[in-house]
Amino acid sequence: MAAILLLIVGCAPIDRPTMRTGSLPYPGLFTLYADVDPSDLGHHRYRGNVMPVLFADEASRGIVYTCRAGFLDMSHVRDSIDLTRYYYLAFADAVRDGESHVVVYGFSPCRFHVTLDLPAEWSLDAWADTSASSNHDRKQPLPDELDDALIDLAAQTAWITTTWYEFLQWYGYKSAGVISERRSAFTYDDIIAHAVGGDVARRALRHSRCDDTFNDAATDELERTLEELEALSPEQTYDATRAVEGQWWEGGQAIRRQLDLGLEDGSIKPWLVRDFAPCPDREPEPYDVPPLIDALRPDGEPLARIEIEMRILEAGAIRAAVPDQPQRLVPHRDFPHLIADMRADLAEQFGESFDEPYPDQSSPDRPCSDRAP
Repeated sequence: MAAILLLIVGCAPIDRPTMRTGSLPYPGLFTLYADVDPSDLGHHRYRGNVMPVLFADEASRGIVYTCRAGFLDMSHVRDSIDLTRYYYLAFADAVRDGESHVVVYGFSPCRFHVTLDLPAEWSLDAWADTSASSNHDRKQPLPDELDDALIDLAAQTAWITTTWYEFLQWYGYKSAGVISERRSAFTYDDIIAHAVGGDVARRALRHSRCDDTFNDAATDELERTLEELEALSPEQTYDATRAVEGQWWEGGQAIRRQLDLGLEDGSIKPWLVRDFAPCPDREPEPYDVPPLIDALRPDGEPLARIEIEMRILEAGAIRAAVPDQPQRLVPHRDFPHLIADMRADLAEQFGESFDEPYPDQSSPDRPCSDRAP
């Protein structure tokens, strides 16, 4: 019955996505490590909680190494794709309904309050004067400039919420209620995966907004993006993980973490395995990320303001790391304080160079190992 209703109304209702199971970027006990074949990823399937995905052919989890972006956790890439679509639909519906305040979610009980402030020329009332469509028509297309801005805002929001989840892991949040996720916070396969997923979603959304066609578009764009990033085979990915054993990870834990969020220049530098034979002469190039600052309108004024309402047991510890201990966090204002707090702890645990892939500027002497049987 639900499937029939969706066929009748077209686009499905806004359904919060559910999180996929991730992997740490190295083998070991309880790391859930798996490598994935970039040529056999299956069909992307938006994972909502209204209609759970059953018998999907999507390869939803595993690590892939790319010559241009380093290690990517595919579950994080797909989660970022889904979150971007979810936020876009929420923002578009709010605009059609004349609402300026939207509450959306990530993968925790926290609420993200997004306050929209559209310029007058983007209001649907003004646009509807020259359109036969009703201002309250849920299928009414948005003006191109406004639509593009909402897609970009959705990608920015997904970047913020996925980054926020990394902070939650560090400060002790347990999605399953029992097992600590701290060792997976800000590993070198996650931050870049969030950015890649957001880019894939932005391209897909500009092709299609509805469920079935969006999944098709996301599948095509993900394949195209991985080709551009020069994704390698599962065997080569495994060799890449072994090439950085003892340098980036050791004994089942990441001994280096990537805390660069592009706060200063709007880009991050992927961590590439040095002197890795399948990627000769590759040097990391900056990868643009959505800004943490409030999105801007064409006139330079804020398009939206995003605030985080913490509804978790770890809220007190997080507030303690931020000046004035605000009830709601503002990403571009407060994330740097959380990074500084983490940095002090990680430096004490792993040394001052914990956030540099090759701090000694020397080539690794560990050869690529053969794949374990």
